[in-house]
Amino acid sequence: MAPAAQNAAPTVSIVVSTTDRAGSLRRTLVSFEQLDYPNFEVVVVRGPCTDHTDEVLAAFADRIKIGHCSSLDLSESRNIGIRMAAGEYVAFIDDDAYPHPAWIDRLLSGFHGGETAAVGGPVLDHTGVAAQTQQLAADRFGNWCQLGPDEAEHLSFPGTPLAPYAMGTNGIYRRRHLIEVGGFDECFEYHLDEAELCRRLVERGYSVGYAAGAVVYHKALQSRHRTEQRVLRSYFSILKSKCLFAFRHGLGAASFADLTQDLAAYADEHRKAVQANVAAGRLDAAALEAFEEDARRAFDEAWLHHLSGGGSKTRPPQWFQEDRRSFLPFPVRRAKEERLQVCLLTDEYLPAQLNGIARTVHTLATGLAARGHVVHVLTAGDEPGSVDLEEGVWVHRVPIRPHDPPPGFPDARLWAYSASLLDELARIDELRPIDVVQAPNWGGLGAAVLEDGRFTTVLSLHTPLKTVAEMDHSLRSQGRPRDDIQRLIDVERSSYQGPTGYLASSPSIVAEIEAQYGVTLDAARTGVVGHGLPDRSHEVEPQGRGPALEVLFVGRLEPRKGIDTLLECVPSLAGEFPELHFTIVGNDTIPGPTGETYRKRFECSEAGRRLRDRVTFTGIVDEHELTQRYAGCDIFVAPSRYESFGLILLEAMMFGKPVVACDVGGMRHVVQDGRNG
Repeated sequence: MAPAAQNAAPTVSIVVSTTDRAGSLRRTLVSFEQLDYPNFEVVVVRGPCTDHTDEVLAAFADRIKIGHCSSLDLSESRNIGIRMAAGEYVAFIDDDAYPHPAWIDRLLSGFHGGETAAVGGPVLDHTGVAAQTQQLAADRFGNWCQLGPDEAEHLSFPGTPLAPYAMGTNGIYRRRHLIEVGGFDECFEYHLDEAELCRRLVERGYSVGYAAGAVVYHKALQSRHRTEQRVLRSYFSILKSKCLFAFRHGLGAASFADLTQDLAAYADEHRKAVQANVAAGRLDAAALEAFEEDARRAFDEAWLHHLSGGGSKTRPPQWFQEDRRSFLPFPVRRAKEERLQVCLLTDEYLPAQLNGIARTVHTLATGLAARGHVVHVLTAGDEPGSVDLEEGVWVHRVPIRPHDPPPGFPDARLWAYSASLLDELARIDELRPIDVVQAPNWGGLGAAVLEDGRFTTVLSLHTPLKTVAEMDHSLRSQGRPRDDIQRLIDVERSSYQGPTGYLASSPSIVAEIEAQYGVTLDAARTGVVGHGLPDRSHEVEPQGRGPALEVLFVGRLEPRKGIDTLLECVPSLAGEFPELHFTIVGNDTIPGPTGETYRKRFECSEAGRRLRDRVTFTGIVDEHELTQRYAGCDIFVAPSRYESFGLILLEAMMFGKPVVACDVGGMRHVVQDGRNG
């Protein structure tokens, strides 16, 4: 990992205030490693924490500046951050948020000449899809509203009825302008602190801009102000800040009657929200009484503050220079010029699926991210969809929305799925250009992307549908007519004509596709790279050996996986080796050629009844149990009739287990006879 380059780019200090959010703080700090901007530092101001925040900070101690704030006053914490900052610009983001890689570049693009003092950007809510806030402005009472395009520049003038402002979790300021106005007003412990600061800047004649591409993803996690369900549970600070703002900036432009009417309406709006949350069971009944007490106390304290002069609690210019430290460049994993933006399309991804493809895509995605590339995984999801940063990977769970298929396309839902992924690719590309898209050959997942043609696309090669259809009765038993299967095979055949390149896990899969479809894959555009999975043998404590020798099978109970062959062999193996015990893990509800499942057929047989204590069918299991099964077996068996590579073998090898496999397809490239199986 190299430090951010020192160059002519203006220096930027990113300030993060944190209290009791160790887990999300770490994700936020890791997200900065993906920023494109070459010249920034990170300042973390630690509040009165009671969790393991110090452990997280210790892991980053040589890369960040660490300050301390003894109070829960967010404005005080941010002022400490400004004082410690050495950048020409100071950006703010919350400890439960992470920025898009282009965040700083886009924010800085919003500055136009010396009159621009601050720039904000859009904030997406916990889904990562829906907007929490966009371009904001606040009136003199502190009521906020969304602005339309380019409205902010026309409202930035002294005396404006609506002052544009940057959201606290997504804003950047010139440091000298922050110091000029005394930073944040520490009377505003929480809420409207950024709106009040920006109004003072606007009253000085400066403007507040907006950068539409400077996106921040805000998870809005549990805090002392809101519950795990993102429901406000403490209103005192919010109501007090509203009153302070209105008394300070509203009384000169409106009557006291108008002001109190506005405050009453504001309190009533929140009162109704509390009532609704109590009725829905999201808050207990005591929340209503607590709200009324908060409202009374907030108004009383704000009014007394106003009567005593209503002074601000800002900082003098010299205070900001007392603890200023040298600029400390934050190291990024890879310079922007060397960093690829890679999008992986997959129908299977952790944690929803636990199979080999899901693990392999996860390993590839996290591995590329660890090398400093920006990686997006696109897979199916429920409405409204979501975008999350998981282990350094941007995971997009995309709802399948209606799209009319082209004439002759055999499956409307499949086309809608692929077209929905294409729409998401377009959104990703709009914020930062995509370098390469990887799509699997099977299932038509990349059909719309290949048809569209705008992206460099690599087709990853897996067992062709035609091979599966020849072996598996299960495709027809799932209700797909033979003609539909043939049309899907035709879709797959056409996919081999469109991509920029091919990625094969073994030479065998290339040969299989060429033989099945009568195509020739351009060798110059075909790469062969075997799959890999991390060594996990150290994760599980060795178990004491019992008398049994455990043989494990993991996979769908269908012909292609060879379950019929294994079950036919079990009686003779059990007779020859009395210490053997067999565990069969995987979906055992798939009908076989006779209509019965392989499990039922075996259990109802004479051998099955006789060996019921030595053959265990588990069905589908969760991640923890699967790990235990792998770790506890002595021999892993995969009698598949065909595998493009044999990921299931790697899963067993992760735990140091010898494997038994058939000498077909890609498995012959994984197993070295007599060495590992």
